Amino acid sequence: MNEIKRVAVVTGGSRGIGQAACLALAQKGYSIVVNYSGNAKAAAETVAQCEALGAEAMAFKANVAVADEVA
Repeated sequence: MNEIKRVAVVTGGSRGIGQAACLALAQKGYSIVVNYSGNAKAAAETVAQCEALGAEAMAFKANVAVADEVA
């Protein structure tokens, strides 16, 4: 049977509560998409911290308030 891969997309995941959510989910075995709108360095740091916990992670720049960026 195929294993189900859990993936979390965390908007605002580069800092604060969003970053804490990314790290908590990474510890639980989720792969993480760190959504950010402006601070690429902070997003990269969150990705690195998730990877250090053994999770797959990537950063994705998009402002979720702008429909064209979400599409």
